[in-house]
Amino acid sequence: MTRAGFDQDAAPEGRIALEGALNFRDVGGYPAAGGRTVRRGTLYRSGALARLTPADVDTLNGLRLGAIIDLRNDMERQAAPTPAALAAAAAIFPLALGTSEGVNGVPRPALLTVPEATPEQARTAIRDAYRRFALNGPERFAALFRRLLEGPRCPSVIHCTAGKDRTGVSVALVLLALGVPRDAVVEDYSLTRRYLDETWRERILVAMLGDLSTVNRPVAEVMFDASPDYISAFLDAIGDEYGSADRYLAQGVGLGERERARLRDLLLA
Repeated sequence: MTRAGFDQDAAPEGRIALEGALNFRDVGGYPAAGGRTVRRGTLYRSGALARLTPADVDTLNGLRLGAIIDLRNDMERQAAPTPAALAAAAAIFPLALGTSEGVNGVPRPALLTVPEATPEQARTAIRDAYRRFALNGPERFAALFRRLLEGPRCPSVIHCTAGKDRTGVSVALVLLALGVPRDAVVEDYSLTRRYLDETWRERILVAMLGDLSTVNRPVAEVMFDASPDYISAFLDAIGDEYGSADRYLAQGVGLGERERARLRDLLLA
């Protein structure tokens, strides 16, 4: 049991097994503000949906999704579009993370192709990227909350290419806005480690680089990890700059108390 009262061993996984998408899971089940709980069946997170099979599409249609919040950039969406059977529900809010583009527009960490780069350098680079993501234009996240608040009163899925970085920080902010304790937010992010396998990593490398002969494999292992240190860097940056997640959401993102109350009514049981 942690200081916040959250038992990490009891974290709700909520995974929905799909053949064509890894890391698709229900975010419900976490403890939240006022003794409430994140309602199951209202918010999902995932990696890219482009490889869904017809059976996968049937499964997701069974969830009655009202919104697909796609955090990828234009090139990523063009290279790997959402299946037409789901696209009618899509709402596109790109939140690019990274400074360079791969062959399909997937943000590419520069160290991936530096032969002399070390895993520790890679860890530092990822932590720094997460800190920048928190502080460089936090108002970008306002569109995400608007979509959750103003869209159909139906379940939503938030996704990017891997369901790790952009999705990870976006879902973390939603959970913070719901009053989910930090330990649970970190645990939700870290669950991604269980579902992103070697096949997925190879796909992403191909999307980023095209040619895999130049890949620094030890660096890639670090960069594709969902280490608690990464999301902790994001959360620490928020605390260091704003003093608390509440101030960050109010002053940085522009999410007022009235909007947070509405969000809690929508997503908490």
